[in-house]
Amino acid sequence: MVQNVKQFLHRLSTFALAVLVMAGALLSHVMPVHAADGTINYHAGVRIPYGSYSTSRMTFDGSNTAYCVEPKESTSPSGTYSYNLLGNSSPLRKALYYLNGGYGYDKHIKKQYLSGWSDDNSYVIGHLVVAYIYADYSASTGAFYGAPQNYIDKAVEVVNAIKDLPAPPETFRAFIVPGRGSQTLVGSWYQVPYGYIELRKSSANAAVSDGNGNYSLKGAEYGIYKGEKQVAKLTTDQNGYAKSGELEAGNYTVKELTAPKGYIVDVTVHNVTVEPEKLASLTVTEVPQNQPMDLLLQKLDKEMKKRSRRDALLWQKHSLR
Repeated sequence: MVQNVKQFLHRLSTFALAVLVMAGALLSHVMPVHAADGTINYHAGVRIPYGSYSTSRMTFDGSNTAYCVEPKESTSPSGTYSYNLLGNSSPLRKALYYLNGGYGYDKHIKKQYLSGWSDDNSYVIGHLVVAYIYADYSASTGAFYGAPQNYIDKAVEVVNAIKDLPAPPETFRAFIVPGRGSQTLVGSWYQVPYGYIELRKSSANAAVSDGNGNYSLKGAEYGIYKGEKQVAKLTTDQNGYAKSGELEAGNYTVKELTAPKGYIVDVTVHNVTVEPEKLASLTVTEVPQNQPMDLLLQKLDKEMKKRSRRDALLWQKHSLR
């Protein structure tokens, strides 16, 4: 009898353990758990009305911009929240780069699509844009809840414009805070993602080149490369100076493509690291040719003139005999 009871209890405990394992597996499938990438200090700001509804002017970690993507949910209270970074291919990440609060907004969206719209109203458009994208581009889920038709039309126009714009730089970071009984939030850290390269060129032998019209630092051309791809070109002025346009933060190589007048091409490959909002300086020297073509031509010209004068004198002597 005792043995039967022990066997029954063993079977019961085994069954219970199996049930718990299955339940855990099912719950983990329904509610996947992701490790947070960090935390933000979020602030739900003043209300901005639009149509028959309103949204809060949301910020985090100071003045960085955040948006809610679920207009019909209750506003998340101010506080500290865990976030997950959006992947580089996320359409929400791309939208945040070009919307009010993102680095690409002023250059690509503000004047082109929201000229005449106030800063608050352009924020509302951003709110509608991310809500629409979060809803998988469906207007039937409440993304445009309470918005007047002209706001809806403008939001869709901006969404379509952003689709055709370049992907944000790899250094651009954007996040999502999953809603837990309140709105899901998205946002991005404002940072100028670009830097610059400046080049200063000088002669390696000033005694030969300075004050000599056969030499010039103007017109040297340098290629800027990201890996094997040339992404920009520098052309020096008369002082041997050149500055690039905006370059994404990262590592580059700089190679001379064309030497300026009187100089030998610099074959050195220069490594340069570009940091956001900084100017990376590169100083190079150029070796002057000891006898560049202009000097050679001048020498030949002088020799020809001397020979012509000598031949003329010989002809005169023979004529007088």
